[in-house]
Amino acid sequence: MDALNVVERHAEPSIFIFKDFHVFFGMEKREQDHQLVRKLRDMAGMLKQSRMPKNVVFLSPVVNLPMELEKEITVLEFDLPGVAE
Repeated sequence: MDALNVVERHAEPSIFIFKDFHVFFGMEKREQDHQLVRKLRDMAGMLKQSRMPKNVVFLSPVVNLPMELEKEITVLEFDLPGVAE
């Protein structure tokens, strides 16, 4: 929550990268953090309307999105680089 508050208050154009954030969306033995999901939904509109562009990137080994965020988050999947790459 603290990290999302930093994103929300940051005044300059930025890209914020969150690694392994999927665990807060609920997995196996961990429950979904409903306050966090609500915060992201509220922030989505603000980020899209902001005069200073701010982007949030979630890096994750799995796609695990709450249904409430599916319309707000764009998923891009990339394979790991090969030997030549």
